[in-house]
Amino acid sequence: METIIKIFLAIHIAGGTSSLIAGAIAMAAPKGKRVHNLAGRTYYWSMAAVCASAVVMCILKPQQFLFYVAIFSFYLAFTGERMTKRKRPSDAAAVQDWTAAILAALAGTVLLVRGTMLLAGGTSFGWVNVVFGAFCLGFSANDMRLFVKPPKEKMHWFFTHLTRMIGAYIATFTAFCVVNVKFLPSLAVWLLPTVFGTLGVALWTAYYRRKFAVTAENRIFPV
Repeated sequence: METIIKIFLAIHIAGGTSSLIAGAIAMAAPKGKRVHNLAGRTYYWSMAAVCASAVVMCILKPQQFLFYVAIFSFYLAFTGERMTKRKRPSDAAAVQDWTAAILAALAGTVLLVRGTMLLAGGTSFGWVNVVFGAFCLGFSANDMRLFVKPPKEKMHWFFTHLTRMIGAYIATFTAFCVVNVKFLPSLAVWLLPTVFGTLGVALWTAYYRRKFAVTAENRIFPV
């Protein structure tokens, strides 16, 4: 058993390292270009390896919190990747989209319940469960709403892709910090990447909205 766990731990670490590097390259590279696309695919499959290995390890050595966080992390990467296949508002959600959203909604609900129970028992770590659960449930519920009533915004796919991929990167970076950052309180290490990452996503989204508005006026599609 321990040998199997060590093998999956090695896969988990390798995938995490690869996703941190590939994700950074994808974010820095010009959007839509070859480097961005190649780094993005590497990032996505690295995240898949990270989350799959985490799920296996959590099953072999039960850790409910990390199990549900792994589901949430990959849901972000999965939906970010899926939006590149569903660019038009008329593109209907497939079975895998509904399945992923339902599983993420269940994971988010469990995290919220766990967090509430921990807080009621006086454990501050419950806030981590609550925050992650709220994000997970919120994203999945919004996705299912849009499956039924597709968005009208033409570039919705781009902003969803950006938000979800960076969200998955924040999750990976958080895991890196939890393992390596020892000089901050545990609660801060778990939540600060989400706080600053969410602010970064908001600023980046605003930047691209302005850019799309300008280029639309000039009838030039931005790169």
